[in-house]
Amino acid sequence: NSDLEKDFVETTYKFIENLELDKVSIVGHSFGAWIAIKLALIHPERIKKLILINPFGITRHVPMKYRLIAIRPIAEFVSKNIMPPNRKNMDNFLKSVFYDKQISVKEEFFNYFYDGVLGKKQVSHPLMFINRISGFLRIPKKLVLINNLKDLRCPILIMLSQNDPLVSFQEARENVKLISNI
Repeated sequence: NSDLEKDFVETTYKFIENLELDKVSIVGHSFGAWIAIKLALIHPERIKKLILINPFGITRHVPMKYRLIAIRPIAEFVSKNIMPPNRKNMDNFLKSVFYDKQISVKEEFFNYFYDGVLGKKQVSHPLMFINRISGFLRIPKKLVLINNLKDLRCPILIMLSQNDPLVSFQEARENVKLISNI
């Protein structure tokens, strides 16, 4: 139940500060793009450019396959009993987010991901993260950035895919028209 903005946006900002970077260009995909947009809104003086790929938060859409996971007791049950965080289930989860199901995940990346879920860091089961960012019918209001898009001041490149499992292409295509710096 922690604050996503504090957990991700401010942590990323502190990382930029600690490296003493002046103006940065950020590439973000999905929730990473949400972080990039929030950074550009909160700290516009530090952002040079944004490249956003299927940015989460520019639509209100929650795909049907994630709606039940938005109900916390169901997410907890599934993550513990149906899809416990073992190597096989985490590998299957990672493959499920790719459009091309034949893509193989490098062992180094998989180990990093798996260690974050089950290893030393024990961050969280990916279904519990999806639970945090999903609503049953719509993305929670606090995560929707549609009304903030007009406030972005840096140059922005946005790439949208019709095959993204989380971001509605039709709705995203309409909403990016609110950005003046595309």
